[in-house]
Amino acid sequence: MKREWQYSLFVCMCLVAYVFYASTFESTVLFDETVQAELSKQSPLFMDEGLVGISVLLQPRWVPLVVNQSLILLFGMSAQSFRVQNFILHLLLALLILLIFNFIFDRLPSASWAYERKNRIVLFAVGLFLLHPVQVQTALNILQMRLEGLLTLFVLLVLGSFIRLLYDEKTWYHSPWFYLLLCMSFLLIGTRESSIVVPFLLFLVDLFLVVRGSLQDLKKRSYFYSVYGILFLGMYLLVNSHISLIDLLLGKMTVLSAPGCLVVSSYQKTVSSYEYLLTQFPVIFHYLRVFLFPFQLCWDYHFPLVTSLANKLFISSFLGFGLLGFLGVYFWKIVKDDVLPFAMVWFLVSLIPRSSLMPSSELVADYKTFLSSVGVMLGISYLVCFVLEYLYKHFSEDQKKFGVWVFWIALVGLFSGVMQLSANQKELWQDPVVFWRYVCSKTPLRARSYYHLGKALITSGQQDEGMECFFKAITLDSGYADPLIGLGEHYLQNNDFNRAQNYFDRAELCESCNMRRVFENRAVLALSLGKPQESMACFEKAIEFKECSADIYFKYAEVLKQLRRFKPAYDAINIALQKSLTPPADMVVLKSRLAFELGNYSDVVTCLETIDPTLFDIATQFVLAASYYRLENYKKSADLFGAVYHKRPDNLDVVYNYAQALMQSERYSLAIPLFQQCVEQEKYPFAQLHAATCFYKNGNTGAARTLFAKLDTKENLSDPVRFKLESLKKDFLIA
Repeated sequence: MKREWQYSLFVCMCLVAYVFYASTFESTVLFDETVQAELSKQSPLFMDEGLVGISVLLQPRWVPLVVNQSLILLFGMSAQSFRVQNFILHLLLALLILLIFNFIFDRLPSASWAYERKNRIVLFAVGLFLLHPVQVQTALNILQMRLEGLLTLFVLLVLGSFIRLLYDEKTWYHSPWFYLLLCMSFLLIGTRESSIVVPFLLFLVDLFLVVRGSLQDLKKRSYFYSVYGILFLGMYLLVNSHISLIDLLLGKMTVLSAPGCLVVSSYQKTVSSYEYLLTQFPVIFHYLRVFLFPFQLCWDYHFPLVTSLANKLFISSFLGFGLLGFLGVYFWKIVKDDVLPFAMVWFLVSLIPRSSLMPSSELVADYKTFLSSVGVMLGISYLVCFVLEYLYKHFSEDQKKFGVWVFWIALVGLFSGVMQLSANQKELWQDPVVFWRYVCSKTPLRARSYYHLGKALITSGQQDEGMECFFKAITLDSGYADPLIGLGEHYLQNNDFNRAQNYFDRAELCESCNMRRVFENRAVLALSLGKPQESMACFEKAIEFKECSADIYFKYAEVLKQLRRFKPAYDAINIALQKSLTPPADMVVLKSRLAFELGNYSDVVTCLETIDPTLFDIATQFVLAASYYRLENYKKSADLFGAVYHKRPDNLDVVYNYAQALMQSERYSLAIPLFQQCVEQEKYPFAQLHAATCFYKNGNTGAARTLFAKLDTKENLSDPVRFKLESLKKDFLIA
């Protein structure tokens, strides 16, 4: 296959991938409040004006943080936006794999088997990376694809810089590729903690695909590996200071089982490093199985925890590792093949951070193999080319034409099968109810699956069945608080406050209860019962967890406003706006109302001028008009008050303020009849005085004298009005 054909077919694959993924772009599967909060999460460093620059770059996972916030600002917070971005990221990764491995394979010995078939091997690997069912499952997972995709992106950029450095004629420390490698490595470290294996991955590429096992050539780069390794480790520890490598290596870490996801039938709640390590031996063979035979894939799996060396799963998988090691050595040393051993070792090494001593609440998750899949896809592609070529040669001994047909039929059949399995997987991700029904069918004893199915059903309007799923989840795990909170929220929304209170009380007794959600719901419940003081206290307990969403701070600000605690309410709404990178109009409006109460009129104008005026209610228009008046922009104020007046001409407050704005903007003839409407109302003692002023300014001195005279005769005239009257009479020289 020529290189031109390879690139042309790659473009066709990208088009096929677009057609394939496009139907899922609007899916809301796994895009609930928890995922949205994680995607839009802001670091305190971004909200603290005193900490900028380098402080931000020394946080773990700061790259996804910055990327997510930037893209949300540009494209908003929606499932479609994130899915399209992740699809573009997926295509970019495929392109980088194509370019990097083309570059590497072009420099293999020309007599090698892989060199002669380099274009098709790389193309098949890229095609599998784009369309394999396991990849589809990860690519459709909005949150995990973003994390795994960014990790893989920077690994490939580091690898590309490293390869160009190896073939650069300059000494490594004089080459610009070395400094680009360091920059890309620093960015890579900011993606995920599992980036720690990258120096080993670079070494594998060098060992298997560059020097091809020559230890003499590797020794020439010993200083480079030493310097780069020390710098990489230093940067890693600087960014990931929360990780104790000593505790990790000694296996002292434990992790709680995920809520609603008990790992063993005995209801064991924790997993130790030792147990997790033993379990990962069979888990890795599960990963191999789903790549080679991608049937019955599931986002969630029932997988037994291995707690002893005598476990049958551990023993069989341990022997399997011995067989894999033997095959790797056989191909590398006996067959003199480098690509297949490289693919096998890449797969295993890149899984080390996920499948060793660092315990995780998820024993097995297919998305953890996204970086490893680069090696798997290359290995599968290599084997496919080998087998198909064998079939081609076998059938073409007598009938060459028939042999060509066999080759292409087998190739098309293989990719058609992969596409069909991927299509089946894709269909599950188009609808949350379908997705979670499938997960429940594969994990019938897992409470978490039924809880999420219940949420999906209630969201889709199937209330009764959703409630049944909540009850099923509680039956499976009585200590799982989320379905109890879900039931409480359901009854709260349906104004059944007693039942809601009961389920919140039960949830609070659970060991793994998310107390933040309990306090948030208690706050809403208290507000619904007309207890704003109690609601405020619950909100204050909720926000102590530092994880509340923008919506909770918004509701908290509303409660404080109701209690006329305007300054704390203003602070709360500012936090809500910081947490919501694309704040809704009602949130901005509330800030403007609070700013008005505090006398921050310029803040009112700044807020409301960013919103479409068609979204304003009458009260908001009034506040904006009054703020312009306070800022002495009387013409703008009069125009806005005029719009309010035409909607509510019967409201004397609107009439009086409109008249004042007209008077200040020197439109006296329009102001006079409005002031006259308010003359008889005690609430507006200055109305007659303003009307007289407008008559005088408009040239009707007679009417002005008459009104001033009437005011003079009033005995109950207040001191401020009397003082203003005498002042105006002097100004206008009216005796």
